[in-house]
Amino acid sequence: MVSYERRCSGIMAAKKELMRLEADIEKNREECNWERVTDLARQRFNKNQKEKDALSAFLIGEGKLESYLEKNPPSEDKYQCARGFLDEARYFLSQSIGELGVKCGVAMDAQILLAKLCYAEHKFEEALNFYSKAGLDNLTEKALPLRSLRMIAEAYSIKGRCLEKLPPPSTSKFRQAERLEQVLACYEKASNLALVYVQEVEKSFLASSSATAPTTGTTSDNPRAQLGVLLETALERAPLLLLQSGQLNRAISQYRTIMSSVQSAATRHVRLSLLKSFAQVLLRGICPQNYVPPEIVPETYDRKSTLDKNKSPWQPEKYKGANMFIPNSFQEEVILVLLIGEVLAVRETVLSRNPDHAEARQLAFETACSIYDLLSIVLVPWKEISILTELFERAMKFSFEEKHIWSQFALCLYSSGLYPRSLATLKEAIRLSPSATHLHLLAARTCFEHLNQVDEGLQHVHNALNCEREKNEEFMGRCLVYKGIGIYMKSRAQNLHQDRTKLLQEAEECFLKAAAVDEGDHLVQFYVALLAAHHRRISEAVSHVKVALSLRRDHLPSLHLLALLLSAQNDNVEALSLTEASLKEYPNSMPLMYLKAILEEKVRGPEVALLTARKMLAHWKCIFEKQNSGSNENKRQDSGLDSISLNGEMRDRDTISVTGSMAGTSHVEQALSEVASSLSSYQPKPGPQGVWLMQVTLWLLTAELYLNLKQPAVAMNCVMEANAIFPLFPSLMYMRGLIHEAKGEFEEAKQSFLNSLSIQPGHVRSLQHLGLAYLQLDSPRLAEQTLREAVRLDPFDHRVWYTLGHVLDLLEETEAACDCHAKALQLEATAPILSFSVVSLAFD
Repeated sequence: MVSYERRCSGIMAAKKELMRLEADIEKNREECNWERVTDLARQRFNKNQKEKDALSAFLIGEGKLESYLEKNPPSEDKYQCARGFLDEARYFLSQSIGELGVKCGVAMDAQILLAKLCYAEHKFEEALNFYSKAGLDNLTEKALPLRSLRMIAEAYSIKGRCLEKLPPPSTSKFRQAERLEQVLACYEKASNLALVYVQEVEKSFLASSSATAPTTGTTSDNPRAQLGVLLETALERAPLLLLQSGQLNRAISQYRTIMSSVQSAATRHVRLSLLKSFAQVLLRGICPQNYVPPEIVPETYDRKSTLDKNKSPWQPEKYKGANMFIPNSFQEEVILVLLIGEVLAVRETVLSRNPDHAEARQLAFETACSIYDLLSIVLVPWKEISILTELFERAMKFSFEEKHIWSQFALCLYSSGLYPRSLATLKEAIRLSPSATHLHLLAARTCFEHLNQVDEGLQHVHNALNCEREKNEEFMGRCLVYKGIGIYMKSRAQNLHQDRTKLLQEAEECFLKAAAVDEGDHLVQFYVALLAAHHRRISEAVSHVKVALSLRRDHLPSLHLLALLLSAQNDNVEALSLTEASLKEYPNSMPLMYLKAILEEKVRGPEVALLTARKMLAHWKCIFEKQNSGSNENKRQDSGLDSISLNGEMRDRDTISVTGSMAGTSHVEQALSEVASSLSSYQPKPGPQGVWLMQVTLWLLTAELYLNLKQPAVAMNCVMEANAIFPLFPSLMYMRGLIHEAKGEFEEAKQSFLNSLSIQPGHVRSLQHLGLAYLQLDSPRLAEQTLREAVRLDPFDHRVWYTLGHVLDLLEETEAACDCHAKALQLEATAPILSFSVVSLAFD
């Protein structure tokens, strides 16, 4: 009796030990701890339970197979090694497919794993035979344990790969299409099961984490959550095969299905790859006009709904929510896909600078960089530069010493109108890529066009020239053009004619050298024409500007220059006709509108010119309203804000430039702030000062037209409107002096001209009219001295020569007066209606 009880207790203890052993095995199987599974299975095998030998053999074979493939994923170059190392796993798995295996319920699993083993050894037909014996295609879609989910998902993936590797059974297109559908069906099932698997793993992981102490780990920390090569292949191959077979819409549907499934950390890497591929498919394969948005399937969000009950357990869960964003346009979906990809790419980046992480850091950076490049391709044509700038700014945290991202960020800042930051970023990009000529040229352009930092810009041009001399001289012509532009800008800042002429000659030499390097560059021809015009070689200038227009018909500065050259040939009618034709192409161009008003005054009278001036004021109002309605003050608008900027110093109507260059605007805005600090009662207008300076210019133009109509009172009202914006504007004081002069108030006129000269000593027209005021106030010698100073500053102004001749005639210096009148006649024959300096700087 005692012996029987002992025997029973021993049996019970053995059963408990066996149950504990099986529980440990199952736990380690789900955790993919295959070394431990093999050890525990051997312990079980050594218990000599014959009816369970097939199960122990299966577990040992499974452990050895998975342990090997975990370290050596199936690939083209490893199948020979696999054939030697997997013999033991094949032996144990083969022991599990007989009657004992069927009795233990592992025969089908063993056949599935044997097929996986055959795939690793590149025995594709044998793998398909095992799947056929296992009845893989006849499986019922029901809830499965985690290990079984992964095993079947990998089985479908492997079957799809085997069908791809084997040649089609027939050359018939029907048979080939049938084979393709079989492959796609396998990949689609594998994709769905893979997503279900990681979703279930995440649920169990979160459940275990909440049941125990809080943990900082993520799902990706759990080996079970790793998809592996086989499942990642299934997710990626299905849409790729659809694209290769020309089924674009079906491929897009497959991408959307995968993307709309609830994701986890385990799918982050493959999801990023799919997002990038999906974005490329949308960009390359879809015409926006033929775009079909994703279907919105109405569903309730109650988990107990009929829809949830009828859903197959082999279908992954989808994102749900009443406020979930559904793109309804091509642009929205592309941007959404890439922004999700950008978020994932940023999460994948490696911030550690440890040399051991160098390879992972570089791989993650290249992935992120490709996403940013796609975003640039998408957002720049749609003019969403502010979004792109924000994204690149976020990328700075992992872009240390990465020249590509720094260069792209600088371009975004430049396009956003953030020129000081753009220049600072360009300097860093240049430090990383000192031989990148285009970066030096962009930095020079920023200095010239927007920041009025001519010397620094010339230094960047000098560096660019050094780079080109060491390379193939691909950009040599453009470097010489930029050097000429910088020297030309320096010449405009000189008051003395001798200094200005010397710099102009130096600039002209640069442009002629550029012409020798690249005769087909319209920019070279334009600047050669501009410098020739400044030297009053009108015929030569016309010839070169026509060549520039033949190279690029829509070049606005060339059209502007040609109109001025026609007026210099006393052909104001033709100049007006050209200006009006150009305005049809550029209806919002303020420089052309201004020139049109001046030409109309000469050709059709001031009344017609006034209509144009009113249209310009109405256009300014539209620009101002659009500027104020923008959310970002620094954002460049499409409203034409840049086209009303000021180029160079505001001297008089002949040197007023309502052009695209921002250098003058920056310079004048700086002067405005200095003046504002000196006047306690003056408050600058809110917003960019360039817009307000444009309004001042338009009011002064209107005042001059009314003055020519002998309406000084109305002209004074216009001056008062300008005075409310900027009371110490030199041209405003000059116009006030003209009004006093028209009224015969020469003492007040003299004071106004002196006020103008006190702010801008080089204002030639103020000097001329100041001389006239002195003459009217019986100070002819003082008038002569003032006019000679004006001639010294600008010897090409025929009006100054004429006025000086008149003064000398009154002083009875007849011979000198005759010389002055002759000089005035000579210069008047080539004088444009506006100074050539009003033509904007051109950089492209």
